[in-house]
Amino acid sequence: MNVTNGMTPHSWRGPIMTMRQNAHIYDHPNKYEDITLEDFRDIVDYFVMYCRGDPMDVPQEPPKKIKGVKLNCHGDMKAYDVPQFTSVDVPNEHPGFHAELSQLSRDLGLPLRLYKYAADPRWRSIDETSTPPSRNEIAANLMVELDPEVPQWGTIPLPKWQKDSKINSVLLVRDDRKDLTVQQAEALCTYCESKIIPAIRGSLDNPGSMARSEVMQLITPAKYKEFFAWLCEERGKKDEKWKGKLSPF
Repeated sequence: MNVTNGMTPHSWRGPIMTMRQNAHIYDHPNKYEDITLEDFRDIVDYFVMYCRGDPMDVPQEPPKKIKGVKLNCHGDMKAYDVPQFTSVDVPNEHPGFHAELSQLSRDLGLPLRLYKYAADPRWRSIDETSTPPSRNEIAANLMVELDPEVPQWGTIPLPKWQKDSKINSVLLVRDDRKDLTVQQAEALCTYCESKIIPAIRGSLDNPGSMARSEVMQLITPAKYKEFFAWLCEERGKKDEKWKGKLSPF
């Protein structure tokens, strides 16, 4: 009452505790920080404006969540015993929707943005002699340069996505903010790893084997749709999850 000069329209009662979450809430949802004077001003404003009809004071509908896919790195798969692809609910305001866009996924007709998760302390117990916990080569390959007119074609020019950097687990979300299923993400990565990356490496190592223009003919929505249909049919023979209307198009 003292700090609001008795201007609160709502009759607040009992002790009230306010907490400040870490700015990287999506990586560390349970981490909190000391409240600042700026936060205190926001708290006072909230008490004063509550129930005055301002949108911030009226109970809001839960924020919309969109299905994304977590592409788990070696460390998370070992530490949590999870598969390489897992479904996650992503808030509409998540920074992943403003992360880097994969040129490869865009050219295949399914534009995806890639957001790096922070390293996990549980990786410390994992033996790094064979594979670093942060290793995530599939995610790195999604950021390959595909402009055939530049010298970096077929490579990963951004240092943060290069294979020897700490890539960690990566969140995949659709650029159009539609739901992305595990099967859709896995199919795109499978096409990348089994068809596109081998063709690119072959062209770079032996330019006479396949021209860049031939490689680029593999990176079209039509080619990917054909592969997607084939993969669903093949995997659907053994796994019910690959049956039904799975197409992202």
